Amino acid sequence: MSFKAIEWAVKQETSPTQKAVLMMIAFHFNDAEHCSWPSHSLVATETNLGRSTVIRTVASLQGDLGLIEIEAREDPSGRKTSNRYYLPDYDPLSRPTSTAA
Repeated sequence: MSFKAIEWAVKQETSPTQKAVLMMIAFHFNDAEHCSWPSHSLVATETNLGRSTVIRTVASLQGDLGLIEIEAREDPSGRKTSNRYYLPDYDPLSRPTSTAA
């Protein structure tokens, strides 16, 4: 958990829904790993939003506002797992390690 990342998220110009999702991504941000990886379902539970709303909002935080970068992840069998979320405007070292998004 990163209080500094949350403080950064609070200062961003967003809609209320975008703010809630961004704050949860920031809440789970690991400063040592330079990213967070909460599932869509966890963010939905924590924000009282629907999972599909979280998915759309994450896409808008990346595509429309450029506040996050996303790296898709898979388990060894190829099944999708939670994404990694990067906050490059908060942490300059927070960048995807691959080109997957």
